[in-house]
Amino acid sequence: MKFEDLVRFLEVETGGKVMEISGNTFEVGNLRVETENGNILITVLPFANVLPHISFSKGSWHLRFFSPSFSSVPQKPILRELKDEELVGIFSPFFDGKFSVRFLKENRKVFDVEDLIRKVKYSTLEVEAYAYLEISFRELPEIFIRTLQRFANYYLRVFPERKAKLDGIIRSLGIRVFNAVGAEWVEAKGDFGKILISREIGGNSYGIFLNSRKGRNLFKVSKDFGNSPFTCGAFPDSLGDHTFLGYDSDLEDIREKLKEPSEQVYISFESLSEKEEEIIDVLNRYGNVLLVGPPGTGKTYTARRIARYIAGKEGEGWILIQASPSFEYENFVEGLKPVEAGGIINFKVVEGPFLKMVNRALNDRSRKFVVIIDEINRGNVSALLGELIYALEYRESPVIMPYSSRPLVVPRNLYIIATLNERDVSTVKIDQAILRRFPVIFFEPSREELENFLRGKGWEDGDINEVLEIFDKLNELTNNSLGHTYFFADDIGEFRRKLEYFIKPLLRLHFGIKELH
Repeated sequence: MKFEDLVRFLEVETGGKVMEISGNTFEVGNLRVETENGNILITVLPFANVLPHISFSKGSWHLRFFSPSFSSVPQKPILRELKDEELVGIFSPFFDGKFSVRFLKENRKVFDVEDLIRKVKYSTLEVEAYAYLEISFRELPEIFIRTLQRFANYYLRVFPERKAKLDGIIRSLGIRVFNAVGAEWVEAKGDFGKILISREIGGNSYGIFLNSRKGRNLFKVSKDFGNSPFTCGAFPDSLGDHTFLGYDSDLEDIREKLKEPSEQVYISFESLSEKEEEIIDVLNRYGNVLLVGPPGTGKTYTARRIARYIAGKEGEGWILIQASPSFEYENFVEGLKPVEAGGIINFKVVEGPFLKMVNRALNDRSRKFVVIIDEINRGNVSALLGELIYALEYRESPVIMPYSSRPLVVPRNLYIIATLNERDVSTVKIDQAILRRFPVIFFEPSREELENFLRGKGWEDGDINEVLEIFDKLNELTNNSLGHTYFFADDIGEFRRKLEYFIKPLLRLHFGIKELH
């Protein structure tokens, strides 16, 4: 396509007139066209770094869902925010056999629109992977331009609210000079170094991060936390060079941190409790641990905190899998999936989330990885784990997997945390073969933790005593079966609502207690 033909094509598609900005840059409607050395770049104004773009290089046209500089993936939250049926409407036309659809940097082909949605929105392990989406065609099709316009229209609808929120954060932090990218994130330089304000993937919360100024080690933070900006794949920083200061809901606390006049400012994450330190010690010694206790004692909450402490970002360094009767070995480790080709159905071996995490740990021995299996006894544990029962005890020793016939090696830098609700009589009991490989740490309802929580919320002494009295009485009636988190509430009014709508139904349905006296 000659450049003159391209301009006329864009005029028809956008309904705008061409305007020359410089010798190699033109604007047509809301599109900017840049040419250099035979290559062409088409971006949407005024969001060139936020919305998809079109490029021509090496004899093909490419619709790309990342910034032109390859530095970030700001479209990712947009794709995650759209409903599945909206994504089907946008991307189905690209799977008629004429287009090449792949994740460029990951070099992974996309087979159909369901595969695309699964990888972009529901990827189990790799939050930052499946990011650099590219659709290619030899000639520039109308659908490329129309897809740009479709995303531009969507972004213009959500932009005002996001920009207002981001502007409010900037004003609150007293930032005067900054570089904004759409309404997604801001880079600014402050007294303590570079500050990043970035929108969470698939959500409207904003995280505030700090990169200490070189030569002035003002902020100290453990890199074990692995906190990093989550701006749609932008500024990937798994080494932890950016300190996470908090969310936009913590602005007052963040301002205090940034105003701290001392020579060194320590950003303190919540310190580990004695029990959490004990669990980490057990993991370092044995590689696995089973957290056992009644509901509401903080088992899953603790498992997530420890995983975040050890492995950093969820989805990258650790995952949580909810066990259930229908979740079996084929879903967890590997199994067979039917694939149709030319009218013939064949079966291929697909990796489950556990095997994907195993491979990550094998490929990066310098880091630690965690798999959490929540409520493990809600499934058939022996069937779920299969030959893992042997592999978990004899780390680094291969066992053959039944479907692929490949060796499975569980490395020492992959930790397993399982939780178990000991009061759930409907679930499968854990046999001795499992218990021999999982050291057990018990969780009990804690009066002390409940009191500390209520005092931290500023409760009056009389109201605290009322809640503690109910807590003691109910646990006496139920043989210590109600965890302290059942009683967590911001105020006495919320507690009475929880008592009426959550605790009383639980007592009646599970313990046959109809009245409280």
